[in-house]
Amino acid sequence: MAIDDVVNNTLPKDDGSPLEKKVEKSDWSIGGIIKDTLLYAPIGIGAYLLGGPATFLTAAGLTIGKWIANKKKKKKNTWSDTRKTLGIGMVGGALAYWAYSLPDMIIGSPVSLVGKIAKTLLFNPLMTTPWIAWYRTTSYIVEKHGMWGMFKGLFNGKIFSYVKEAYNNDLKKKLFPNALEAFLTLAPIHFYSMNYVNNVTARVGIGAVNDILFSMIAGEEGLLRSIKNKFVAEKPKPAYNPVMPNYQPAYGT
Repeated sequence: MAIDDVVNNTLPKDDGSPLEKKVEKSDWSIGGIIKDTLLYAPIGIGAYLLGGPATFLTAAGLTIGKWIANKKKKKKNTWSDTRKTLGIGMVGGALAYWAYSLPDMIIGSPVSLVGKIAKTLLFNPLMTTPWIAWYRTTSYIVEKHGMWGMFKGLFNGKIFSYVKEAYNNDLKKKLFPNALEAFLTLAPIHFYSMNYVNNVTARVGIGAVNDILFSMIAGEEGLLRSIKNKFVAEKPKPAYNPVMPNYQPAYGT
């Protein structure tokens, strides 16, 4: 959906649930990857039933985008982080498929220029903002409590406290800036994809390519902040020079 690299994904790191720790023992081992693939298969199958191939396009775009962002930060890409991104990305792909579909269902096609603008605005920011909220909340919970801890929370009721924690520590401060940057940087691309690309899966594919491109250009800082950091020099702070009233030197002149 081309949101991952607009979203400044500064999420807390944690070892996750006990089951998560057990699964993470072998990083990038063939056995560990096969085991995790089987464990995550129900997520992929469920997401595919909802979103079709778009499920895997978003997952791939987010994962490659994160790899590039990590490389820019000189951070090691681990399998434990990769599989979390893939798991979240598959669900995100299914949600993105329907987010790209709803404007067509509501407004229809073909439409006039005004209709095209309305369809774009219906998608961005009205569809992208809830997607960003879901993505940030889910990413926070998975990083803090583990993927399986999140799923257990759905059944033991802890998910509500997890969501509240994510809101207070992450979403409250970052949702509006992320949504605003997504609108300012991605709206022209969304205008094209929503009005001139009829295949919904292809629209999701464009979003996945955007994830990769924005990672190459900006990384997790976001495009606008990267431009600001590159072209707007930070003003130097004035040196501290206290002035004492009626100060007289202790020595004679």
